[in-house]
Amino acid sequence: LPDAAAGRVVRGIGVGGRALRRVMRHRPGTRPVPAADGVLVASTLLPTELPLLAAAALVVETGGPLDHVAAQARERGLPAVVGAAGALAAFADGEWVLVDGDRGVVVAAR
Repeated sequence: LPDAAAGRVVRGIGVGGRALRRVMRHRPGTRPVPAADGVLVASTLLPTELPLLAAAALVVETGGPLDHVAAQARERGLPAVVGAAGALAAFADGEWVLVDGDRGVVVAAR
């Protein structure tokens, strides 16, 4: 895991696994764009949106270890961090981030 001084860090509840990919931010009220090779960062995701996604990892600002995003991530084997308050403000579209679902952190890579 990169040192916190190397980039911005957002903490939450990890679901497991790791991914180093580019950010694709989800804007509320819009249909999520599948990002098979990216990290989808969202304020929240509805249960009806999750089957439409093909992301490499998920980061959501809301939720907990038993919510629908965490459950779907576990079922699909996706690295995820839920309850990651401030993630949308911290990371920009196209920016590289490390999602560490084992430790519950998302770190901006340089």
